[in-house]
Formats: sequence, structure tokens, C-alpha cells
Amino acid sequence: MKFEELGIGLNTYNSEKNIRTLMDSIISQKYKNFKLYVLDNQSTDKTKKIIYNYKSKINIKFVTDTIKRDIPSSQKKLINTYLSNHKYSMIINDDDKYNPNYISKLIKKLNFNQHDMVYSNFKLFNEKETINVKNKPIYNSNKFINVINFYIYRNIVPICFGIYKTKAIVDAIKFYNPDRISRTNYDNQFMLYFLANYRVGYINQKLFNYFIKNKIEINKGTKKNIYRLNKSLYLIFLIQFIFAKNFFLIIYNNSYFNFLQKLFVARP
Repeated sequence: MKFEELGIGLNTYNSEKNIRTLMDSIISQKYKNFKLYVLDNQSTDKTKKIIYNYKSKINIKFVTDTIKRDIPSSQKKLINTYLSNHKYSMIINDDDKYNPNYISKLIKKLNFNQHDMVYSNFKLFNEKETINVKNKPIYNSNKFINVINFYIYRNIVPICFGIYKTKAIVDAIKFYNPDRISRTNYDNQFMLYFLANYRVGYINQKLFNYFIKNKIEINKGTKKNIYRLNKSLYLIFLIQFIFAKNFFLIIYNNSYFNFLQKLFVARP
């Protein structure tokens, strides 16, 4: 069976308010060799009906989940169950929107450079306005510098900010365990693992619009770096980076993980 080059994963729950904006930006993509997988968390509104209206325009597989999951668990299922058969993978949110050249430009950079993930510059927006923020590309192909920059700048690229080589994201997602890693730290830990083990590319064009609830939240995020660093996991990833790729998994899967959590985590 031949699969499309790119698999796109979307988890939804009562998303009727914003889902049309996202879907319109997906069908407007100049790059067409993709399939969209929608994992719905048992929505009670018109989310399913709205998405089904797009099935004649793009290749969509819609699945209603059998259990309710948090967002990271849904993303993990999307990656392992549906995206793993594609060459490239992309995770999207139900309230974001993309420039028509977003996929084509990121795929091109992935094809012609030795990167495992590529992301672009972006804009933040809410229901009233678009907010310009100063973004600096602190991640590149140097894994060690990337990890150090992550620690210095507390700057994180969430899992939904880019396109990945599927083998890399399948490897990076496997450590997520909701019993041990909080949802709020999920992006931190995912990206630290990714930066320590894989090559990241950047396109300095604002091709992506990331929805955030309000300007106050944006200001807090830009001043205080809303994505807090979990110091225990920074230590784990740094050790793992220095010694061996699988060392993190050894630590993660035994009792030392909980000990390090208690010892090094900075309380908010």
C-alpha cells in the first residue's frame, strides 16, 4: 500500500468555533501529497459535521476515540497509529492557521538538508488581533548548542511547530507517559529530547499563525517564557546527550526518575 509523503495529525474536541479557519488553511496548501488524520475526543458539538464537509476537498480519515485522552496522549496515538507509515509527520492544533506555502517550504528544506525537523518563524494571534513578537532562531543543526540554548533562553518550539521526519518523531514521542510527565511540561521534555538527538532546521519567514487566548497571556509568555523548564529533565537530557542516546530511557523507566524529579524540580 502506497502512503502519501506527509501525514498530518489533528486532535479535536468541541472545536466548531475555530476549526473552519484551520481547515481552510490546510486545503489552501500548495503542497498536496498529504493525508489528514483527525482523532476526535468524543465532541458533542458540530466538529465532526464541519470536518466531513471538507472530505471532498482533501484526503481525510476521521476517527472518534474510544476513550477520552489529554492532548499529549492523543498526539502520541496519532503519531504511533496513523502517521508512522508516512515519510514526514506534522501535528497541528484545531485553532491555528497556516500560510499556503507552509508545507511546501518546510518539506523542501527537509528534502535538501540533513535535518530531522524544520520549523518556521510565526505570528501569535487571538480573536481580536495579531500580535507581533520578536522571535529569534536559537536552534540549528548543532545538537549540543541547541540544548544549551534551550536552557539559557527557555525558548521552546512546541510539538505542533514544524514538520518532522517520521522516524525521528516516533522515537521522540515514545518517552511520553502521562503518569510521570505532566501535560504542562510535555512540550519542554519532548523538545529537549529532540534537540539532544536530532538536527533542527529553521526558516525565517512567518508562515505559521499560533492561536493564544489573550494578549495578557502572550505578554506573560514573552516576558516570563510561559514554557517553564523542568530542571530535573534538563539534567536527565544533558546526561543522556553526553553519554548515550538510550541512557535517558534507562533512567526514565526506573525509580531514579521519580527521585530526580523530587530533587531537582523548581516549584512554581
